[in-house]
Amino acid sequence: MICDLFTEMRPLFFVFFGILFCSELRASPENCASLSLTRRLGSEACWAKYPLAGGDFICVPKRLFHLWLKSDAPTFFCTQPELKWKLRASFENSTHAGPKEKKKWKVQTITRLTEIRTSIRLILIRSIEKMRENLSSQLAPADRLGMARSLILDEKNPDSPIPLLRILGFVHVASASGIHLYALATWIEKCVLFFSKKTGIPLSLAIWINRGLSFGFCFWVWLLSGARLGLLRPSFVLLIKAAARIGGLEWRRYFPLLFALVLEVFISFSDSLNRNPKVTLAGLLSEVLSGGRWVYALAIGGGMIGYQRTRNSHLGMALGSWVAVAVFEGFTEGFVSLFTPLVSLITLPFICLGVYPTLFLSFLTSQTGPISAQVSLVHSITLILNELILGIAKLSLLPGNLWLISQKNILISGILTATVLIFIKSKEVTRGNYLCIFLILGAFVFLFKVGRSRTTVLTQGREQPVVANLIEQLDVGQGDAALVQYSGTSSSSPEWGLIDAGSFRTLGETHWIKIFFERKISSLSWVVLTHLDEDHSGGLLRLLKLIRVQTVLSSSAELETDRGKRLSQKLKEFGTSLKAWNSGGFPFPFIESKESPLSKEPNARMSAVWIPLRNGGSYLNAGDATSAREKIILPWVEGRLRSHPGSPRILKVSHHGSKTSTDSDFLKRLAPTTAWVSAGLGNSYGHPHPRVLKDLAQAEVPVFRTDLQGRLTTAAGHHRRPRSLRLPKKLAH
Repeated sequence: MICDLFTEMRPLFFVFFGILFCSELRASPENCASLSLTRRLGSEACWAKYPLAGGDFICVPKRLFHLWLKSDAPTFFCTQPELKWKLRASFENSTHAGPKEKKKWKVQTITRLTEIRTSIRLILIRSIEKMRENLSSQLAPADRLGMARSLILDEKNPDSPIPLLRILGFVHVASASGIHLYALATWIEKCVLFFSKKTGIPLSLAIWINRGLSFGFCFWVWLLSGARLGLLRPSFVLLIKAAARIGGLEWRRYFPLLFALVLEVFISFSDSLNRNPKVTLAGLLSEVLSGGRWVYALAIGGGMIGYQRTRNSHLGMALGSWVAVAVFEGFTEGFVSLFTPLVSLITLPFICLGVYPTLFLSFLTSQTGPISAQVSLVHSITLILNELILGIAKLSLLPGNLWLISQKNILISGILTATVLIFIKSKEVTRGNYLCIFLILGAFVFLFKVGRSRTTVLTQGREQPVVANLIEQLDVGQGDAALVQYSGTSSSSPEWGLIDAGSFRTLGETHWIKIFFERKISSLSWVVLTHLDEDHSGGLLRLLKLIRVQTVLSSSAELETDRGKRLSQKLKEFGTSLKAWNSGGFPFPFIESKESPLSKEPNARMSAVWIPLRNGGSYLNAGDATSAREKIILPWVEGRLRSHPGSPRILKVSHHGSKTSTDSDFLKRLAPTTAWVSAGLGNSYGHPHPRVLKDLAQAEVPVFRTDLQGRLTTAAGHHRRPRSLRLPKKLAH
């Protein structure tokens, strides 16, 4: 009984060491960082992150962290930190029911070290951190994607395309998880049994060799990734399984998934109470229902079910960890990557049999041999991993990988899947029954296809001059971005362009990919920037990672500024150049500023675009133009309107509705029939300003806002004048 208990409860060792390394013990009564392995954030200002009580954390700069590693004295990060408050940039205005609370968080930066009492735990942590830091410096030159450092060391890289690769299906390659340790132990067991048969080693000895190697190897990998408790979730599940088996209880088929979900709920409650003992029940429920936690639990539980219920444990683990997550992400995010199981099938064996053993061999080499041999091993395996990921990424970009799915289709497909499972369980599966199963699964696939095909945008034949079929003012929070669809002059297929690109901090890769896939946009003919403020141009750096952009244009005056030169240099890294308006590529009328690049006047180098609509009317976008700049462009706009009269006249209100733009005289001469405002919900600038809203109301111009209505489009009636319009009481006085 005792031997069986020891054999089955090997995960207990991981749990014990997890509590040892990850507990919130303090080094001294002072305001010290937690004596645990660090979370590596990868930025110069916050290279290492240590938790504090109450959910706060301390940032340690890279320079100070290296100083601590090299110091011989018993020092730690225990001084009074420098406090910094940062405003969290909101993503798209996903909630339009009311004002959004401005979320802030506190960043504490350590500026120097403090001597503390030496402890065995501090010595162990410092030696492990030295090993991790040395490995990070060896991986960095060859790890251009940042994937190896994220996978092995749990180290973040601000410039890494990991968010995009996650969407494309690279879930198990983006960061280490409990599945990696589980798979690693499985492959070690297979290798040991294979060699024992070939060499004639007794089975009893092979079993003990397997136990020692699997525990030691997995424990070393676990330490490299920062000894995170999250990696021990499969060990907890196996621990319960062992206890149940010894107690004579039956291990039900879906129990691993159920227990993983229950364990996640318990961890969520514990984390919330640890950060804030006075948290409300609503706050606890909000923490429990956070999407990231459920995804992790579903992956762990599903992977263990697939591993135990299939003959091919590797295939079962890959499929099992994906199915439940795919349904969940499809329901919450609206799309699913079909490439995830294939990526796992290819990469998990390479990681377990290639990457980790090579790193361990390099570690042993560094202890006994020259450093050059270790660096060569690390460099070679990192290059191979990067090339493998890049090759698979090219395949994952092929059409058909990402499926856009509605919640309705997921529910119907779930019912069909349940029907198939019941059918298989209730009847013997014969050749005759295969046809019924095939038809049901065919209907399942058809529903998914319908979910994708309904997003097709209908277009009309092209005419001359070029006119827009569709304009969408995207909901990008506190920023500006507008998609334009028109019939190209070189082909009958529709072309797409983008006026401004929002901020780098607002829409993430997931949001942009959903925008492009819903409209079936494979490339942008042009991106034009009215000016180079971050909330209009910063998102361009995200776009270039996701989609091909033929031309990027801005005014000549902006190109000659320091900001223009910096942006141009960044674009060259993507193989794109920033060109002037008059270089061609933009098919609609525009007017650019001739202001000197040395001018300090705000928004003086603003450009404006005027786009005629197919069924009559026009759209005017002048970026962040002030009233003075609007007066300059007004004669040009009036000339455009005379040459292409009609309604509606859509005015994209300048500067998000700032009080410095859109005065009453401008509105009177322009006579817009509709006003669009692109602003963030509850933004700290007070956009749109009450004076602007009052002037628009007095001019009887209906106003549509991205912070209230979300995405605005000419196809959704966001340009129609209401039958009656009354001045709001707050603005009438």
